[in-house]
Amino acid sequence: ILGSDFVGFSLASRFRGVIKTCLVLAFLFFAAVQTLHANSEYSPENHGYNQGIWALLGIPYGQVVDVDVDTSTPDNHTNFVGAGSDQFAQEDWQAFGAEPEYLVSRAEQISSARLTRISDDWAFANVDGRPTHQYSRRQAWNTNMSMIEVGNAVLDAHDYRIIVPEIQLSTARVWSRTNPQLMYGIYFGPEPNVVASWNVLTGALDRLMTLSDHTDCSFGNQEGNPSTNEKVIVACDHKYNGEKHLIALDLRNRVQLGVVQQEWNYNWAGYSDSGDYIIVENNASGAPSSLIRYDANFQNPLPLGRSSHGDFGRDADNGGDIYAMIKGDGFEMIRLSDGFRQYLSLSGVSGVGNGHLSCRSVERSGWCYFSSYGVGGKLGAVRFSFESPDIEIWGFHRSSSDAYPSQPKATVSPDGRKILFTSDWYGYGQTTDYVLEID
Repeated sequence: ILGSDFVGFSLASRFRGVIKTCLVLAFLFFAAVQTLHANSEYSPENHGYNQGIWALLGIPYGQVVDVDVDTSTPDNHTNFVGAGSDQFAQEDWQAFGAEPEYLVSRAEQISSARLTRISDDWAFANVDGRPTHQYSRRQAWNTNMSMIEVGNAVLDAHDYRIIVPEIQLSTARVWSRTNPQLMYGIYFGPEPNVVASWNVLTGALDRLMTLSDHTDCSFGNQEGNPSTNEKVIVACDHKYNGEKHLIALDLRNRVQLGVVQQEWNYNWAGYSDSGDYIIVENNASGAPSSLIRYDANFQNPLPLGRSSHGDFGRDADNGGDIYAMIKGDGFEMIRLSDGFRQYLSLSGVSGVGNGHLSCRSVERSGWCYFSSYGVGGKLGAVRFSFESPDIEIWGFHRSSSDAYPSQPKATVSPDGRKILFTSDWYGYGQTTDYVLEID
């Protein structure tokens, strides 16, 4: 009996040894494949990446380097051809290689712009893999462009180092349009119904208004910006009658301007740049999209028709309030004073495709900045003019856009010289933020 037990134990030990050896070999093989994948060449034939032997041979491939960049102006590409081709992808991968390193700058390929990766999973201690900005319609920079909001942190807008690691307001927050140190947002005090200002540098919190009959509040359903005179739309649930309300607030004077009940398919609401108009978009739950324009007190509704991704801006002709949109085949604008719509005629320009639009460039009035979907998707700017529209192509975001978090959702700086966008670098990098800028 002892002999048979000993033999069984010996065989079991040898079996466990074989299993361990197989696991080690499997781990080494997986690690080698991952290393090869990170250092491989793009192959348009199979729309993927050919495994190379560069890493095993110790040959550096696609190394990131800092470069001196001439960033005078972007190029005007009025006859620009789409960049979603295999040839472009191959040439671009050969030129750029792997994703840029954190806080390293390099030249964009088709314009005189500089590209910098400004966020990183490890540096931001990010657990969900997405240290990224909020949305195209949300202003990421403060009013004097000294700071920028990315993820739940505030960065120095010059060298992109983290200066405030955690923001003390809910994600429904916006920069003040007048005070560069202030953010406005919803504060849990203890309910999410306190509208507060927070000083980013001192940490001082000022409770501006408490919407005591409401709860679960946000600024425009996460997509609203304040007007230049600091009016905002707050979306809340009423505590007692179950209704969902949109509340117009004047933060400067701490007064309520008007209230309407949300439609069943409400999506977002916000003020125009001047503060003279409110737009409510209803398109949730698969229903047809629609825009409704109100005056500043939620009076005099005017239906504006169908909508697509867009932002509040100013027309380049006379500075009037518009709602600008990006569509699959081009761009469209609505004049908010009377609801007049116009499709932008950009002769010779290929379709940009679906994407997002940002008109936060208050110092370059009349221009809005776009990002389109897909690996060959473009970044650029459009002059929204009823008389003489124009387009600039700045570069490419190189994101797969396979899921919503990796869509670029570009937003622009107040001076119109920097585009912030998200990219997962052909689907093989971290989902992080980049800045494309000109000097």
